[in-house]
Parts: sequence; structure tokens; C-alpha cells
Amino acid sequence: MNWYQGEDKPKSVREIIIDVPSPKAVDPKFGMMFLGEKYHILRTNIWVTGYFRMDNEKGPFLLLRADDYTEKLKNQPFRVAHCFYRMKTGGLYAIFIDFPKLKILDVPSSPFVMFEMIRGIDMKDERERIYDGINRSNLHICFAEGDGPGEEFDGMWSGGSINAAYDVIIKIDEDCHKALNQEWKSLMNYHKSLSSRTRNFDKSVQQMQNENPISRNPIIKKKESKHEETTIKDDNTEVSKKWWQFW
Repeated sequence: MNWYQGEDKPKSVREIIIDVPSPKAVDPKFGMMFLGEKYHILRTNIWVTGYFRMDNEKGPFLLLRADDYTEKLKNQPFRVAHCFYRMKTGGLYAIFIDFPKLKILDVPSSPFVMFEMIRGIDMKDERERIYDGINRSNLHICFAEGDGPGEEFDGMWSGGSINAAYDVIIKIDEDCHKALNQEWKSLMNYHKSLSSRTRNFDKSVQQMQNENPISRNPIIKKKESKHEETTIKDDNTEVSKKWWQFW
């Protein structure tokens, strides 16, 4: 694992990017996963990532759902970008996972392979999940597939389970943890500095979309980094097509 920090001031974002050049798939921790209502986006999207917990496992774990394509992702190099956005109407936290060396046609992000999670930080449950996620000693990613999006009807869930294929577990070093916590605390302080009347998740997302053209990968390249502390040795970057989905 290598990592580096980057900043794109015009887009009001600071990022910590973890590069995983040689991932090793291991047996999955879970089998059939029945996620609760709070994970609606993970249940209803076939191409998505996001933190989740199980009833008997605090985690949190990071789900990467790629229906019908997990085998193509297996052992492929990828990057995980923790992104801290300071929008005019609030802070946003995002995770982007891309596979810059992999080309797969006819996928939701075709011809590029990218998964995303974008969240506001007003809700306590989500804040705690993000905080616990960035403070784990490792990043535990569960690669999984479902049987299609599923639907909610009159409070009843009509979809099936999400089935684990394999896991990738990435050890996070102490310096990376310190950087993640520093960025998280800074984002929280910024968000709290805005009045409750100013904060607006939808407007924040709209600003983010306006400042991030869908023709460009949101993960900052190493050479674009304005931060002096960079430890990554490679620069694997591709242009992204559309990558907006909300967890």
C-alpha cells in the first residue's frame, strides 16, 4: 500500500488517496448479507460502494457491489480516495474507488471502472460510521453481488440478499491514520462553523456536481497534489465518465 495527500482548491476538496497495486483476494467474512433499511442505496444500486455494519459485527466494512462483475475486479490494482469537500452550504465526505488499469464495457461507469459514496455529515449515525471507518487498523472491503436492485413497497423489501464473493483487507499505517483524522476533524470544524440555516445537503451536492465535470476523474493525481507530504510512488490516472450515485 502507498498513499498520498492532494488538494484541488477550485473544487474545494482535499483528498487522501490509498493506492493498492497488488491486492490479494481472501475468503469473504460474510456470506449472504441482508442489509437493513438504512442501507437503501447499497440494496438498490448494482454498482456502488459504502460503509455498512452487521448486527453482530461493529465494523464498519466497506461494501463494493458490482453485480455480475466481481470476478473481473479480482486482484486488479485499485485506488481508494477519501475526499473531504468544503462546499458553501456544508461539508461532504466521499469515497471513490477506481480501477485505473481495467477496462470493462457496458457497466454503469463505462468505459471506466469507478464506484462512489457521497455523504453529508449532519446525521449522527453516518458521522459515526465514517469516523469508525477511517479509524480501523485496516480497510476491509467486501466485494459482492446482488440479484438486481430490489424495491421497497409498503415497508416491505422485495429484493434478495447481497452475496459476498471475496474480501480485500488493506493495512493502514499510522501516518495515514493521522492524516485521515486531521482531515476529518478539519472538515467537521468547517461544517460546524456554518449556521444551521446555511447547511443544505442538496445544495452542497449541486455545487459539487457543478465544480466536478463528469468527464474527469474526481481522484486527484499525484502531480496535481499541492501537499508536500506525498508517499505514493505510482501515478495511475484515467478520465472518468459519469460517477454520481448517492449512498
